[in-house]
Amino acid sequence: MLYIRMTLKYCVKNFPRLILAAAPLVVAAAFLLNPVNVFVYGERFAPEGLDGFRHIFFWLFRREIVGRWYQYAIAFVLHFLTCCFLIAIVEKDFKVGRLSVRSPFYSINNTFPPVFKTYLVVFVAVLLFKSLLMCVLTLFSTIFLSAGMSLFYSDVILAAAAFLLCFFFVILLRTVFLTVGTMLLYGYGFRESYGVTLKFCVKKKGFYVAASLALPLLTQFALDYLMALTGAPDIVYYFVDALLLGLGTIYVCVTVMTAVYDITGIERRDMRPAYQTK
Repeated sequence: MLYIRMTLKYCVKNFPRLILAAAPLVVAAAFLLNPVNVFVYGERFAPEGLDGFRHIFFWLFRREIVGRWYQYAIAFVLHFLTCCFLIAIVEKDFKVGRLSVRSPFYSINNTFPPVFKTYLVVFVAVLLFKSLLMCVLTLFSTIFLSAGMSLFYSDVILAAAAFLLCFFFVILLRTVFLTVGTMLLYGYGFRESYGVTLKFCVKKKGFYVAASLALPLLTQFALDYLMALTGAPDIVYYFVDALLLGLGTIYVCVTVMTAVYDITGIERRDMRPAYQTK
């Protein structure tokens, strides 16, 4: 796919600096967040363990959040600031041909307003979608297990259904993701940027954008399946989830700016040898 190839090429070329920018997020996620494997749905959604919406709520948001809410709050704030920093340095590299991780606070300040608006919309949408997704998975898991289906086949079907629903969700949100890039390039507000992005994205390369944004999801599902299949210890789950969060954040931020520059036809100076730094 077009943007998958372009994004991966850029990430590999500039990996040391990009991972340095996301390093605090990776380290914090390993200590603050508990990993969740999508292939344990069957065990958690067993019919005999279902006791109304209260159980579904805690399957959705994790019961330990009640006592450790501040850790998740710190993780979300750090993730948001990491997105601001990554968008800022990538956008500057595309604009002037120089990727630098210096002056992080200055970079974050430049992209804070547009990233905050987009991040808030995506955050609310993800909460609503996750609630719907969890209810759907609970319903189908209850039906499958009540019908005598094995736990393994039930988990595989649920994981495949979850991925397809997540991909559909990414298709719906692809324009919102790209809106942050439009706001940075043209200085529009969120509403105006969304309208411009919707016009360009849907008519031109909307599917390529959605496919590229869905790659981290596919990677997460594949690794979750392998870890569940091999019975990986908890420490592996913590390490893999933290690393995927950091790499996924880098990948999505680069994809957003790559797609915006390509769709709008604006020249990327990082691709011109005369502007490349030594």
